[in-house]
Amino acid sequence: MRRGMVVTIVAIFALLLGAVLLLALNDGPKSDGSEGVVPFIAPGRTLQLGLDRTSRPLGELLEGTGAEEANASFRAYTDRGEVRKVQRGTTIHWEDGRPRLDDGTAIIGIASMAGGQAGTLMSVAPTVLTSMNISHSIKEPPLARTSVQRVIVLEVDGLGWDILGKMPGPQREMVSQGNASPALTAFPPRTPTGTAMAITGHDMLHNGILSPQDRELIRPTFLEMGEAAGYSTVWLEGDRSILSSMTELNADMNGDGSSDDEILSALLGHIDNGTDMVLAHFHSVDDEVHDGGTASEGAALAMSRVASSIGVVIERLRGSSTPTLLIIFSDHGLHDVAGGKGEHGSFRHEDMYAMTAFATFGAASEGPEPSLSLMNEGVVVEVLEMDELVSLPFIEGTFEVRSSNGVSTSLFRGISVSDLIDMTIDEDGYTSVTFTAMDGLSMSLPREWVGEGSITMVAYLRDGSQVPEGEGPLRLIVPQELAGEYNGQYCLKGVVSMEVRQ
Repeated sequence: MRRGMVVTIVAIFALLLGAVLLLALNDGPKSDGSEGVVPFIAPGRTLQLGLDRTSRPLGELLEGTGAEEANASFRAYTDRGEVRKVQRGTTIHWEDGRPRLDDGTAIIGIASMAGGQAGTLMSVAPTVLTSMNISHSIKEPPLARTSVQRVIVLEVDGLGWDILGKMPGPQREMVSQGNASPALTAFPPRTPTGTAMAITGHDMLHNGILSPQDRELIRPTFLEMGEAAGYSTVWLEGDRSILSSMTELNADMNGDGSSDDEILSALLGHIDNGTDMVLAHFHSVDDEVHDGGTASEGAALAMSRVASSIGVVIERLRGSSTPTLLIIFSDHGLHDVAGGKGEHGSFRHEDMYAMTAFATFGAASEGPEPSLSLMNEGVVVEVLEMDELVSLPFIEGTFEVRSSNGVSTSLFRGISVSDLIDMTIDEDGYTSVTFTAMDGLSMSLPREWVGEGSITMVAYLRDGSQVPEGEGPLRLIVPQELAGEYNGQYCLKGVVSMEVRQ
């Protein structure tokens, strides 16, 4: 009898422990009741938005919170490791103890892109690849469009957006290069997950690093893609690798408690030797904040040393004639906890908003101007530059772009596809028109959607301003009356070519 009671008690304890661990791992709201909250973060703030079983648009949930940034877009972090674009019209509800999107997907929380001023760490990889003219299919827009012969990427572990804002002015200016911006990292915000998102350009669901314990990437890094394109590459790490990719390790040889100085020395050597693509990972800020918190003397010293190291790198790049792009990013942020320590791993603004910055050296040139190539059966007939496009007769109208992720309504101006077809072919014998985006995605539309009188357009203005980065500068707009309820799947972003097919 007693033995049976002991077994029962042990079983109950195991179930309780398992529940606690599951809650800790997800670090998101759970309840068996009919109401709950969804965490919402923006730079500088973390909110808890109240939910019930009734689906409510995100915009309605945000009313009165002070988080209604103009022109903000949003990202939902799903419990599958996906970072999904959502909008104010996206509906959210509480079901089975979890906040969910309208398609039933459970989410950890929602993050603001802060009026277009914030990005994600997924922008690091496409910026490198675009600048080095390496073909890729990453959908996140690059931080900058340049044309260079070398890229130096510096990862400053733990230097989140909040911590950057607390640095002394000269140090902050050195790290930020005057154009730093907040960047959303992966969840959980840990070094393996955040780094993987930055160097592959894909979220956790698609890069294979779903937890801090995972090591095997299922997507190539920008270094691996660069090597395949014929460039020399190197990843400089401390005394161990954090992911499965090949790294050049640098132990703390002088015994000062950090390998950052050894990494800097190796980095300068690779710059002098002409290595085309370098990723160098500095660890001391994260180490010191973990030990003593964000305001500790050790943290301040580590930040000072990192800023000084970046200054040394910049001076070396200024002394070189090789056109170079420098990118600086962090994998996550940190917050203070009891006992004078620092920690990260939670869905809160201090942890989730990392930072990115960039600068160019050695006569780096601007990337190509936006344009639209008109093609007939694979042959380019004409290339319209942006100034030519905006000088053509235009159409405009208010359109809803609907997808399973939400609804947005905007006034679009652009060129009717019918007029573009007339500029491409003389005859009337086409069957379809195919549009291709800068990320390689294509969309074919039937003739009845684009014929004479159709209001299907290639838009260059949205609500009076240029179609924003991430959607444009050119976007295909197909009205609902043609494409059906979820026309958003046809409203291709970042259009670069139109091909008429017979």
